Amino acid sequence: MDARLATRTHKLTTAPAQEQSQCFTHKLLPSPGRAGCELEACEFLVSKWRLQRIEVRRLLLQVLSGELLTFAPADQMQTLRALCSELIDYVSIGHFEIYGRILPRKLRADSDRHALLQHIFQSIGKSTDAVLTFNDRLQQFDNAPPGPAFRQVLIRLSRALLLRFALEEQLLELCGH
Repeated sequence: MDARLATRTHKLTTAPAQEQSQCFTHKLLPSPGRAGCELEACEFLVSKWRLQRIEVRRLLLQVLSGELLTFAPADQMQTLRALCSELIDYVSIGHFEIYGRILPRKLRADSDRHALLQHIFQSIGKSTDAVLTFNDRLQQFDNAPPGPAFRQVLIRLSRALLLRFALEEQLLELCGH
């Protein structure tokens, strides 16, 4: 899972500065010179990540509601690609930024909950695989939107994401966010 995700997110870390400004992890974090910056940066990152989750949900609802079918074929693909892009960014930021900062610190500080936190993290990883699989399947369609059978793929993805969102909130709560 890590290698597949890292490959897809390589563009986030190697993008030119003007492209990176669109990714909140690069430009919106508080400046490092202030006291308490690490905690403040982490809180800010979690808040922005939660806002990104809302955008993922909005796009997913748009796709699942049938509204997508009213779009022209090119617009359908554009919307599906936007969903994919938002999902990959969301999962990447969660995996590399949020979990990378929160989980190790909490695991060191609270060995009593170590097994629970590890279980939650592993369960979240399963939905990461679902997102990557969705991305791979969507890449198979050039410019023609996928047919009605693709709706089942979207439904499975949405179920995995709903579970993920709940687990992420539980993880953040256990870690004091």
